[in-house]
Amino acid sequence: MNLDVTKANYIINQTDTPKIDGDKKKVAQDFEAIFLRQMLNEIYKSDSEDLKAVRSMQTSNLAELMSASGGLGISRFMLENWRD
Repeated sequence: MNLDVTKANYIINQTDTPKIDGDKKKVAQDFEAIFLRQMLNEIYKSDSEDLKAVRSMQTSNLAELMSASGGLGISRFMLENWRD
């Protein structure tokens, strides 16, 4: 499964999110991707040993794509409430 993160980044950049420092946006998206990866890993916990390696790659790509395209809104919430 090959997910296009570039397209997802384009989509999220087209939303009404105020201009945010790129590093903060990346940190927030990475945090959300980690959260989503953990959640998705729990779903596939009972997979056979043969599927675990494939699922791991799929889960990682899916989590990054979901986060970059808005995900659960965690990264957006973080950015809206970020205090320097």
